[in-house]
Amino acid sequence: MKMAVLVYEYPPKIVGGLGTYAAEITRKFVLLGHDVTVFTMNDDEGSLPTRELWRGIEIHRPLHIDVSDSLPDVIAEDVKKWGRGIHLFSKILVYNYLSASKLVNELVRIDGFEYDIVLAHDWLSAIAGTAIKRELGFTHDPELRRLLLSTYESIAHLQVSVTRDTRRVAHKYSKDMGVKSMDALHLALASLGRADVFLSWNREDIVKATTIETLRKINRSLRIPTPEIMTPSEFRERIRYSIPRRTVILC
Repeated sequence: MKMAVLVYEYPPKIVGGLGTYAAEITRKFVLLGHDVTVFTMNDDEGSLPTRELWRGIEIHRPLHIDVSDSLPDVIAEDVKKWGRGIHLFSKILVYNYLSASKLVNELVRIDGFEYDIVLAHDWLSAIAGTAIKRELGFTHDPELRRLLLSTYESIAHLQVSVTRDTRRVAHKYSKDMGVKSMDALHLALASLGRADVFLSWNREDIVKATTIETLRKINRSLRIPTPEIMTPSEFRERIRYSIPRRTVILC
């Protein structure tokens, strides 16, 4: 199968768990015999190769151009409130459009590549995924994730909402543990949602002993349970034989 993977971060540009996950999963795809092409962001200096072959994976990193000055005239009001974050939005927007154009106009229409599946990870690559879907006539299967997870019938799907209490706990995590706000929010959702297991590829900030111990201390003081934190690889080893019934997992 020929696969195109759109992901905001990829080695050597790693920000957190998403990049680690992407590096692991794409390598696994190659080892299974699939042909993988990755489209990701270059670094701020544009110093990384715009096209290279790494570990059997073809990687494309478009060079960024700063369009932040023109964005206030064309974007929604809520995005304007990002302040200095508008520069990040500019980079994300350019990365998405240049990646989609590269894949559609050059690799497919000129070079004759035929992709079987396009994987767009997170909202950070959703714009490119949507554009590629329209241009190449791909379908979007919202049931794919559900289908993949249904392999493990004993996993209950946890539905959680962000409430005032969730944000309060997340703020405490971020302040006391020094983790990023989004990571703190995910941990708060898992703890307040009483998840049994929290899966993360982020060994830099989340899956490490000091973070886990601090989380346990905070949750004891708040009288809320602490999920068991591990990487998907560690979890895969655990479930090789069985999963306890009614296990709740937050990824």
